[in-house]
Amino acid sequence: MKNSIKIILYNFFLRIFVNYINNNQVRLQLAAQALVLTDMWKAWTINFDMYTDPAQNNGGVTSDMNGLYNTNYVITEGIKNVLRGNVAIVPLTGADRLSLVIPIVATRKSKIPVTKAKPNVTSTGKSSMSIGLFVFDPEFPDKTTKPYGAGSYGWKIAIMPVGVVPVDTDYATQIPEKNSKFQRLLTLPDVGKQFWMIAYYLSPTNEKGEDGEAFNTLII
Repeated sequence: MKNSIKIILYNFFLRIFVNYINNNQVRLQLAAQALVLTDMWKAWTINFDMYTDPAQNNGGVTSDMNGLYNTNYVITEGIKNVLRGNVAIVPLTGADRLSLVIPIVATRKSKIPVTKAKPNVTSTGKSSMSIGLFVFDPEFPDKTTKPYGAGSYGWKIAIMPVGVVPVDTDYATQIPEKNSKFQRLLTLPDVGKQFWMIAYYLSPTNEKGEDGEAFNTLII
């Protein structure tokens, strides 16, 4: 019967794991676990030899091997968890982590909160049914870069009759922009109406910042 690559690889791991624990049981404070591993390895090798021998391997041997793998895997993972939990008392060396396959878990980077800055908007120029827009931090109006805590520019617009000031429900949210300068294309029915826009910053994880001041201009 065909051998499982999972079991073959686990055999290499288990041999190193058992030998390393036995050789370092005092320092790692794993004397009791070392005894369990020694007995476990003896039973494993007997079954593994039959499993890898085509003349002896059959459905029963394969079933036994799978059951032994599942049991042993739980034990070795449990010992790893003991070592992880005791790391403040028994620090793990690089050799420990490499031999026992206990990688250092990368710490999650803290979330960057959205900036408290409120962006303003101005027009960089207009042409027929097109408005050039520039979103900027009013504290640094000459900068085209976003402040710290801003991953993109959020914006919402309203197209209104001249003289009518939009309310919140009149605004439609647009797809966020990465650049501070961009174009908004309009349609023929929009000509002669008032274009209103409010911008805000979005954090790298799309947390919304506060709305800036509303901007408006006539559509030509």
